[in-house]
Amino acid sequence: MEVVTCYCLKCKSELGRFRNAWIGLGNTYFSPAYPSLSRIVGLDATGEVHEAAPGSQIEHRYDDP
Repeated sequence: MEVVTCYCLKCKSELGRFRNAWIGLGNTYFSPAYPSLSRIVGLDATGEVHEAAPGSQIEHRYDDP
């Protein structure tokens, strides 16, 4: 499977490498279908975490263990 390398548009730092498989989130956002192939250092989630819409492809993607 093809690998995609993602970079920050502002500073050009590599953010991670991912298999080229994505899950659509709404009309404009996408999330990797598999974990990153490279270690991502220094990235932290910010903001509130929202539950996915019932019946969506990602409804149970980030359930607590």
